[in-house]
Amino acid sequence: MKLQSIFLLAFISLGSLSCQKQENKTHSKISQSKAIPSVKALEIGTIKVSDDKIGMGCITEYYLKGKDHKNLIFMQTGASDERGWLNILNIDGKQIEFYTTESSSGENDDENKFTIKLENDDYQVTIDVTLGEVDVESDSAQAHGIIKVINKKTKATGSTEVEGGTAC
Repeated sequence: MKLQSIFLLAFISLGSLSCQKQENKTHSKISQSKAIPSVKALEIGTIKVSDDKIGMGCITEYYLKGKDHKNLIFMQTGASDERGWLNILNIDGKQIEFYTTESSSGENDDENKFTIKLENDDYQVTIDVTLGEVDVESDSAQAHGIIKVINKKTKATGSTEVEGGTAC
């Protein structure tokens, strides 16, 4: 009888240990499946704009900060057709065009700052700049600031500091 009791006790103990191990494995698999994948940063690259894209009026160009106006990364110009203002950015290796009805939007407390807000089905772009030197004779202004981009679907973001200006 004692031998049967010992076997029964051992069998129950082994059974509960194997259930506990299975429970830990299941819990581990659930934890791993709920892990959130990391979101890669968006890359803002250089652009090339053909003359036929440029309309009449003022042109705003921003270059990668500190590169002596060699890496054009943003341009805003009157569109060559009736769609309004053409804004061009390179996001993750693709040259993207945004059209807006106004050259800038948003309100700023400081008259030396302005914001350009762009949006399409995939991206939300905010360009915040501060005006620097203004030349009334040549109708131009220098500026510096930051471009911020958000991918609406993946929530990936990217930003870069810029300098450049507007000439009319």
